[in-house]
Amino acid sequence: MLPHQHSSTPLVGEAQAHVQGESLKVCAAFRLRLLNSPIARTGSGAVRASVVVCGWPGFLAVLPFLTLCGCDQQPPRQAAYSPPPVVSPDVWQGCLKQEIGQRVTALWAESAAKGELPLSVVAQDEAWLKISVADRIKDGSFGKMEEIPEAALEKCVPSYVAGTIYNGTFAQTFAVSTYQQAKNKYENQIADIRREQDAKKAAANQAALKREEPALWAELHACTFGGAARLALVSDEPAEAIVAATFAACRPQRTALIELHKRYGDVAFTDERMDKVEERVAGALVLEVIRARAAKSAPVSPTTPLPAPPRSNPDQSI
Repeated sequence: MLPHQHSSTPLVGEAQAHVQGESLKVCAAFRLRLLNSPIARTGSGAVRASVVVCGWPGFLAVLPFLTLCGCDQQPPRQAAYSPPPVVSPDVWQGCLKQEIGQRVTALWAESAAKGELPLSVVAQDEAWLKISVADRIKDGSFGKMEEIPEAALEKCVPSYVAGTIYNGTFAQTFAVSTYQQAKNKYENQIADIRREQDAKKAAANQAALKREEPALWAELHACTFGGAARLALVSDEPAEAIVAATFAACRPQRTALIELHKRYGDVAFTDERMDKVEERVAGALVLEVIRARAAKSAPVSPTTPLPAPPRSNPDQSI
C-alpha cells in the first residue's frame, strides 16, 4: 500500500488492474503519471510506489526515468553567500594613511633629501607626456589611479576592486588626497633645498662676475676708443663710419662680455642690451675721432700722450 499522504485513487486503481494481470500497458501509463505526480518530487516515495504498484520488473523499468529526471537524487545545495567583511571607516582610513605613507616614504625620502625627484617618477612623467590624451582614453589609462593609492586601497578596503577607474567614491578620494599630502611633503622639501642651492649658486656667480667683468670691460674700452683713434688717423671717412667700423672690429670683446654674464646666470645681459650700450657710447666715439684728427693736425710733442676720455658706469658706456 502507498503511504496515505501520497495515495491517489486513480493510481491505486491502475495498480490493482496490473496486479490482476490486465495489461502491462497500465503499468506504463502509471509510470508516466508517476513521474508527473507529487510523489516524484521525493525520490524515496517514487521508488516505493513503483515497487508496490509495478513490482520489481516495473521498478526496473521506471528506474531509468527516475535517474533521468533526477528523482532519486537530493537537490543540490547552493553555496552560502558570505558578504565581504564590514570594516569601519576609522579602520580603513588609518590603514590607508599608514600604507600610503610607508610607500611614499620608501620611494621619495632618499631622493628628496638630495633635492632631487625619484628617477622612477621622472621616467613616468616623461613617458606620460609623450602619450596624447586620445591615446590615454583609448588604452584605458586616462582616469586610472596611480600605483601607490591603488595598492593601498586593494589592501585596506576589502570591497575595493583593483583596476577601478577613478570615479570619486569616498574611499578613492580619501586615498588620493592622502597620497597627494604625502607627496607634497617631499616635493616641498625638494623645492626648499633647490631654492637654497640656487641662492648659494647665485651668490657665487655674482662674486665671480665681479672679479672677471672689469677686465673684459677694459678690453672692450681699449678696443673701441683706441681703434677709433687709430682709424681716424689713417682714414678720411666720416666719423660715424669710423665708429661703425670700430664696433664691428670689437665684436669678439663684446661677445666675450655677453658670454661671461650668461655663464654666471645673468641671462638678462643680451645682445639687445649691448646694442643700447653702443648707442650711448657712439657719440663719445665720434668725439674721439674728431679729437684724434685735431691732434694730428696740431704740432704736439711726440712724448705728449693723447688724453683719454672720462669713464662712466660700465653698464652705460664702454
